[in-house]
Amino acid sequence: MKGPLNGEIRKLQTRNTKLAESRAKAQFIVSAYNALSKARGVDAAIDTILALAMQLHGGSNVILYYLVDDQWLYKDVFGKKDSVDIRGDRLLQRTIFDRVISESFTKVPEEMQFRGPTMPANLKANTIVFPLVVGETTIAALKIDQRFVFHQLMTAELTAFFSYAALILNNEILNYNELQQAHIELEQIFQTNPDGMLIIDGDQIIRRINDSLLKLLELQDSKIIGRKLQDVLTVKNNDIKVETLLLTVLQEGAIESEAIVMGMADSEYHCIVTARALRLRGLKSGAVINI
Repeated sequence: MKGPLNGEIRKLQTRNTKLAESRAKAQFIVSAYNALSKARGVDAAIDTILALAMQLHGGSNVILYYLVDDQWLYKDVFGKKDSVDIRGDRLLQRTIFDRVISESFTKVPEEMQFRGPTMPANLKANTIVFPLVVGETTIAALKIDQRFVFHQLMTAELTAFFSYAALILNNEILNYNELQQAHIELEQIFQTNPDGMLIIDGDQIIRRINDSLLKLLELQDSKIIGRKLQDVLTVKNNDIKVETLLLTVLQEGAIESEAIVMGMADSEYHCIVTARALRLRGLKSGAVINI
């Protein structure tokens, strides 16, 4: 028998369901913001965005397209990463250039539909692309392939989250670009230094050598990298023992001495040899040698 009480119970049940959904949404968004704020580096930020989007919406794949040094790259939730020509994807182009959410719909085959009390009939799936915008520039676009339209209820929440994600990702890309530029400038300084320079690791393995020292030793880069220092460098000096040079440097911090350096054709060069400890992450784990 139906009565006013049954109606009130149904209203309470509906209200409780909506409150539970709202709470679940709020908890997810908070955890998503926390996860993204802890990401360090471009790859970590991208992986976090992909994982959160997949966790929330599923889909057959989640792909992030992002711009680095005027080139569009992509990475998907399965770890595939490559450069991409966005001109072949109209949906992606519209999202990037118009800075709007773009989507297309397909009907889900009958055999792939899951029946349940809350599932609509004739379920559809869509591919949706969200822009990640900073200022007036689209720095990235997130595509979710074959998402059930039934899951589109959190599109508004995702839009707000992606505004925050765009700021985080943009900052990491800027840092990456600055590091790349710094690396290029340091490499130029290293290679154009008139002094011979090489870098050894904690096992006295040669890891880097510049052109000046290659010419002095009359060697090629391919014959040097990866070899032991004592197998390549011959120094005539009682104060410098090449076999224990790294140990001496680590104990004393730095050394400097006049010496005769031997070339491959037994040529002798009177040089000043200096070596100083190379610190990586606060640890003395190698040395830089100038000749």
